[in-house]
Amino acid sequence: MPKICGVSIASSTATFVIIEGNKSEYELVQSDIKRITIEDDRNHEQVKLLLSDTENFFKENEIEKVIIKKPLDKGKFRSSSQSFKIEAIIQLASENVDLVSAIVLKAFTKNNPVSEDLLGKINKYQHDAYFAAHYGMLNDDCDEIRLF
Repeated sequence: MPKICGVSIASSTATFVIIEGNKSEYELVQSDIKRITIEDDRNHEQVKLLLSDTENFFKENEIEKVIIKKPLDKGKFRSSSQSFKIEAIIQLASENVDLVSAIVLKAFTKNNPVSEDLLGKINKYQHDAYFAAHYGMLNDDCDEIRLF
């Protein structure tokens, strides 16, 4: 059964949720790592370490697809430069990465409700990452923006 990792990024932190299963039924995969942070995104060693840690996380958890909730690139609530650097690092850490915008994710979640039981099993800060994973599991062609 495929494992999908949903990712949401806020400032210098990426939050992860892993689900496994198929369209009709899937479950959360528990992981000790729920989020990663980069303290100084201008420090070359920290950037390399973040890439290595993210690659190891995906390999250890046998992640087949990564769905990133795309950081906002314009407007009043645009994301920080750190968010885009983290996004790029995650893209480099996996060969199967898709991005989904907040608008598409919200509409998809409205039309394809998530399990309240599963939402209750994760922290509130992980909800957006879970919505991204949910999108990736139910949407075969989840390349709103196809990277690879």
